[in-house]
Amino acid sequence: MVLRFQEKVRKELGARPPDATQNVLLAEIALAAEQRAKAIRHLQAAMTHAPVPPRLYPQLPWFKSLEGEPGYAQLVAELEKRQAAMRAQAAALDAAPDGPKR
Repeated sequence: MVLRFQEKVRKELGARPPDATQNVLLAEIALAAEQRAKAIRHLQAAMTHAPVPPRLYPQLPWFKSLEGEPGYAQLVAELEKRQAAMRAQAAALDAAPDGPKR
């Protein structure tokens, strides 16, 4: 069933490359099919499309199952680095004398 869903998603994408959200979905499907290396490749692709890909939360059990897999620790470290940079940028904007510009 998981493999049929994976094929359905692939057909819906057609020839266009998946975006960040679609890559995270494909990673989740790959995890359900126990294709860990493929899941990591999709997460890495998601990271190239978005600074912080939607739905990529390493604390979720299905992503935690990737701990110890080659490349996953580096991916999580990069994600945490990007999140820290975004928090620092938001804090700097909040600390500005005239506050954040909206």
